[in-house]
Amino acid sequence: GYQSGDGAGQGGPIAPVNGQIQVKEFFTELKVPFVQNRPWVESLTGDFGYRYSDYDTNISTDTYKLGGEWTPQAGMKFRGGYSRAVRHGNLVELFQPSSLGLWSEGGDPCAGPTPSLTAAQCALTGVSAAAYGNVPLSPAGQYNGIFGGNVDLVPEKSNSFTIGAVFTPTDFVDGLQFSIDYWSIEVKDAIGIVEPNTIITQCGLTGDAALCGLIQRAPGNGNLWVGTKNFVTSTNVNIGGYDVAGIDFNGGYRRDVGSYGGLNFSFRGTWVEKWKQQELPGGDIDNCVGLWGGVCSRPTPEWKHTFTSTWTTPWDLIFVGTWRMVGGMDEFSEDDAAFNTKDEHYLDLAVSYSPKFIGIGETTLNMGVANVTDNDPPVNGRFSNVAVYGNGNTIPGTWDALGRYFFFGVTQKF
Repeated sequence: GYQSGDGAGQGGPIAPVNGQIQVKEFFTELKVPFVQNRPWVESLTGDFGYRYSDYDTNISTDTYKLGGEWTPQAGMKFRGGYSRAVRHGNLVELFQPSSLGLWSEGGDPCAGPTPSLTAAQCALTGVSAAAYGNVPLSPAGQYNGIFGGNVDLVPEKSNSFTIGAVFTPTDFVDGLQFSIDYWSIEVKDAIGIVEPNTIITQCGLTGDAALCGLIQRAPGNGNLWVGTKNFVTSTNVNIGGYDVAGIDFNGGYRRDVGSYGGLNFSFRGTWVEKWKQQELPGGDIDNCVGLWGGVCSRPTPEWKHTFTSTWTTPWDLIFVGTWRMVGGMDEFSEDDAAFNTKDEHYLDLAVSYSPKFIGIGETTLNMGVANVTDNDPPVNGRFSNVAVYGNGNTIPGTWDALGRYFFFGVTQKF
């Protein structure tokens, strides 16, 4: 049924994957203690690594890392590193047969009575002068596309730089530890697809023959959705790449409360400085921080954090409370109907009990409630157009889609 496209709402046949990759590798790692137990250099170490990979696709790659840690004195450590990484295309990205499917994000900019591209620009995409302004819009907002793998993909390459510090000021605040790390990652030749709407738009704006050749319109009215011989080819390619950077914050604090047990607090937060992506080599560079949808696809909040409090009692009970926050975002859209989201907050509560009287090993009972306030996720039909991530008019990977829910579990060790 899947191979013949008989599934309701399937969008087209799904062909099986047939292919294989073989790789031979050599790797080595080295950790070097340069200096130890010296004034202002309690420890200075280096961390090095190298890997050579030889694939049977006539591709060979080199990856490496250079890092180090400096501990000037107890309670203070600085760390940093630089690394090169690669990712060879997987079996699906390389060998998935091309097949007909559906796309909706952005729609056909040359369809409808008032196209967003001019007659001359739409002519480059295959729309005749007579058809301009009369290209039928799809009533379902879905258009034909050819999707699949590409055996000519080259590996992704990334350069990563990190620098940070860890502090444990036990002489001033016993039980406190916190760290701050800056990270910067640049990805080149990223493996992905160029969205069909981008292919049509850039064909019209630039006249790029390589892009225009991916558009096959129906004779006459130039539609992209009636029948199976009119489509936009959007198979896997090496797109431009990404340039992202941000800061991670981590902290923890432990405190005994006498006969009442102990308290533990932990915090994890991430601030995204930039999330630049280039969908086409040499094309526009979009900064997707605080945006979702369009060329940015999945949501990228500028700030998100998790704060957890744990009370370990002397009565075999552990209480846990967690506050999760996802920053608000704007839709990557130029129309007046853009859907923007606000900051979303979630509270989770849980308790575990490890009774000693059962006597058959270690028994732990867990129960709790997630999203105590029953905070509903942002809901809009546009979310369903965010490929892979959108589902049920929201994006479950970013926000809680189930509302408040309860859980219970039993763990038994013998």
